[in-house]
Amino acid sequence: VIDDPKQCDDVVYHKGQFYAVDHRGRAVVIGSDLKAKEIASPMPGLGGGQFKYLVKSCGDLFLIDKYMDAEQQILYNEFIDDYMLEEVNPDVQVHLKVFKLNEEGKKWEWVQTLGDGVFFVGDDCFYSVSARDFAGLKGNCIYFSEDSFYHENEEDDNLGEFCVDTGVYSLEDCSCGPLASFPDHSQIFWSSPTWLKPKGPKPRASKK
Repeated sequence: VIDDPKQCDDVVYHKGQFYAVDHRGRAVVIGSDLKAKEIASPMPGLGGGQFKYLVKSCGDLFLIDKYMDAEQQILYNEFIDDYMLEEVNPDVQVHLKVFKLNEEGKKWEWVQTLGDGVFFVGDDCFYSVSARDFAGLKGNCIYFSEDSFYHENEEDDNLGEFCVDTGVYSLEDCSCGPLASFPDHSQIFWSSPTWLKPKGPKPRASKK
């Protein structure tokens, strides 16, 4: 199915079938007959970001492409009908791009906004909700686990380590940072959901 199982970034059960994506963005679907069919070709170049996650929302399947410390990203340019490299802000540690599966066209289509949608991406748990259904949530945002923030920020005495190793990414202005830096967002989490925490022990940041 995927040439190397180690290269399979994510698997999700969607519409009665299993969907899998590898590190290059190539996606396959496995039906009840256990036969695999490619439904999305690999992304151009090196396949975009370093990590890929599948999220179901409103009957569609989305791909979250995560870039770490990248100075360039591969994005689709509608004017030339092809992908091209785009410069990004090097001061932002994490960049996220969202794509929606076009199964008929066998490709991932870049999504510039989630509207009222909110995506949650954690270890072994990915889902979406509407901000209209939950007071305190802001639409067009992605909440994700990210232990690299822990190296850059000390634990907040009031909010705790959860607000440091959980990130918030806004598709509206491409802002990104630990949950502790978004007070309005962090207040909706009265406790620390274990699924939204990175796995494994995290080194404590030294106090200066």
